[in-house]
Amino acid sequence: MAERSHHLFDAAEHALPQIRQWLRVQLGPLATSRDGYQFIMAVDELCANIIEHADQRPAIMRGGGSISIEFRQYAARAEARITYAGEPFDPTGFEPEAISEIIRKGQNGGLGLRLISRMQMQMGYFREDGLNVCILAKRLRGARAAGQG
Repeated sequence: MAERSHHLFDAAEHALPQIRQWLRVQLGPLATSRDGYQFIMAVDELCANIIEHADQRPAIMRGGGSISIEFRQYAARAEARITYAGEPFDPTGFEPEAISEIIRKGQNGGLGLRLISRMQMQMGYFREDGLNVCILAKRLRGARAAGQG
């Protein structure tokens, strides 16, 4: 059975350290493992992309604009279900430019989704009730040894 936790964060840059800290608490001792660190980095990167690119202006103008994260930890896997308002965008079908092209253009950004996939994250996307839902999952080696199942 999975351990489950949920938190609602502002869709703003100042919330990124709060998201990272909350995930560290959820992961417990596994937060300092390589896999735990990569999971936190991937969720952070996805949330940063959401904050930067999701068109949440209507919600923000109404005083809202939030990112909901539901965290689940199974015996040897961590999962984050990230729900937010904005234009539909499926990151699982996004083909990033070649790194050499990003460097040639001198552009800032363009590496986030590549980074997430390089960390061997499983990523899913769908729309539900008019909201975007991204699911990131990562196998946590050593989870059983750390007392996590």
